[in-house]
Amino acid sequence: MQVVTPVLTPTVVTPFSPPGKPSDAISRAETEATTFAPIDQTPELAPKREIEQSPSSSEEQARNHQQEIVQAQQESEEQSSQQVQQQPNQQIQEQQQVQEQQQQLEQQQQAQQEQQDLAVIRELARRDREVRAHEQAHQAVGGRFAGAASFTLQRGPDGVAYAVGGEVPIDAGPVANNPEATIQKAQTIRRAALAPAQPSAQDRAVAAQATQLELQARQDLAIQQQEEAEIAEAERQADVESDEVTAETTTAEASESTQNSEETQATAQAQSTAANETTAAQAEIVEPQTELNRRNLAIYNDFVELARSSQQTNQTPVDLIA
Repeated sequence: MQVVTPVLTPTVVTPFSPPGKPSDAISRAETEATTFAPIDQTPELAPKREIEQSPSSSEEQARNHQQEIVQAQQESEEQSSQQVQQQPNQQIQEQQQVQEQQQQLEQQQQAQQEQQDLAVIRELARRDREVRAHEQAHQAVGGRFAGAASFTLQRGPDGVAYAVGGEVPIDAGPVANNPEATIQKAQTIRRAALAPAQPSAQDRAVAAQATQLELQARQDLAIQQQEEAEIAEAERQADVESDEVTAETTTAEASESTQNSEETQATAQAQSTAANETTAAQAEIVEPQTELNRRNLAIYNDFVELARSSQQTNQTPVDLIA
């Protein structure tokens, strides 16, 4: 514990001096004009008082007192002049201290502002990377269904424009008259909406819309497949009926053909029989004719021989009758 001992400093008051009259002269005049009232003396102190109040000692005391007063006045004047001289210096020093404090405060504020600007720039740069990666993921997965990305920019303390928001337009409509293509499109849209590492609420809404689109397309596909199955079944029934009619027609034609074949065979057989009979008749006719011709030829030869022999004998012509 530190103890502070008070120091008493004497206070010197400069006596008032009227204008045009030095303070020394006033003090001297006052000293000369000063009269002291008589003091009652006791018998014991009387000799000492007499000695002390001798003319030589009184003057000496007066001179000493006057010197003390003059010295005190001089010291007071010196202190006053020093105070007057020191006052501008103190004001200058105080002003310099105030300026230095202001400069230090400005430097601190500037450093704080720089740190804040640096923190803002870092945050903007991080946000810019995040936004651009987010929209690029949408575009990469969305493919031909995704459009060009657009960004919301904010200028930072360094004068650079940073992306703080963005969007990628995407075609979420169904493919006309093609449920299968619509299902594939809806699946692509859902993957594109959920492609970023941290999908936004809008991304999740688009994914839900794509899921609804896929469900509707699957219902349409089921209806279409059912209709196609019914049409195919009807066509199959028609083909079966046509095949049955064709089979019956073929069977009838085959029966008729068989019947015609039998008739043809009968006709052919009859024609063959008639031909055989004709041949036999012709053979029967030809055979007697051949025999007759043979006999006629033999008779002719006999007549020729007879004629020759008669000619040779009678030399008379003879008519030959065959």
